[in-house]
Amino acid sequence: MRFSPIPGTDCVIQFVVATPSPHPGASIRIYSIAGKEVAAQAIRLSGPGTHSVTWKGTDDSRRGIAPGTYLCRLVINGLAIK
Repeated sequence: MRFSPIPGTDCVIQFVVATPSPHPGASIRIYSIAGKEVAAQAIRLSGPGTHSVTWKGTDDSRRGIAPGTYLCRLVINGLAIK
């Protein structure tokens, strides 16, 4: 997944979970192109289907980040999707 946040707007990250999970948790981590983690968010999944997470374009301290291209890493049941 790749996206470019626009300062002052929310970035919605959508993904599909195809099968039920024994562990309903997941996480999203946002990285700069240089590989530095800028934000992380835990997600509670309600089951199979389409899910979305809103990222406000801020770091973990809620400070706005510079405009640019960022990478997103989704982890569900220990499996990473980049």
